[in-house]
Amino acid sequence: MMEIAQEYIKKMGYGNTQVLMVRHTDREHPHMHLILNRVDFDGKRITDQNERIRNIKVTQKLTRKHSLFISSGKDNVKRHRLVGREKTRYEINDALEKHLPNCTSWQELIGRLAREGIGVEFKYNGSTDQVQGVKFIKDDQTFNGSKVDRQFSYSKIDYSSPDLAITHCHLQPDLLEQHFLFNSLLCHLQTTLAERNFCFGPGHNQTLGNRAFS
Repeated sequence: MMEIAQEYIKKMGYGNTQVLMVRHTDREHPHMHLILNRVDFDGKRITDQNERIRNIKVTQKLTRKHSLFISSGKDNVKRHRLVGREKTRYEINDALEKHLPNCTSWQELIGRLAREGIGVEFKYNGSTDQVQGVKFIKDDQTFNGSKVDRQFSYSKIDYSSPDLAITHCHLQPDLLEQHFLFNSLLCHLQTTLAERNFCFGPGHNQTLGNRAFS
């Protein structure tokens, strides 16, 4: 593990500075923490430009070279050990992972999350109707979508622009669920009336079956 850490440090460009490497065995998976001095031995600042991208490339190369494996991330987190804000964040994450695949609109997602006690709030560009982001609220804790997980940022959730009637104000979970149930009932009513040939609208007589109303 020490050799792999030293190789990582060199490939990342941290070879000419002070580095503290600490191996931990307090978890089921042995791991190592690295602390480095951002100013090297020549007194120059070590750049952090594109550090995240470089880190991904280096770790992928080391993973292949040493036949390591990449953790599946949140799947391995022991939920029962979480407390406070982190516990709430994972509850929102798990609810989104559960419901997103089965939703086709923001309206449907909002209703499903309301049943989990999670509220939704959209961020707008100034005073315009252009949505810039989304927040999720649970137990008085608020998280930007990207802070729950990058896949849950507004731009990553691939829906059309939210219904402005829903998103111009923040709705608490109980109100969101009422809105969802109302719309579900409305859709059911429209379907039932259509099946019975009961029509409303300009240019239409109101009919029920073969009976006409004037």
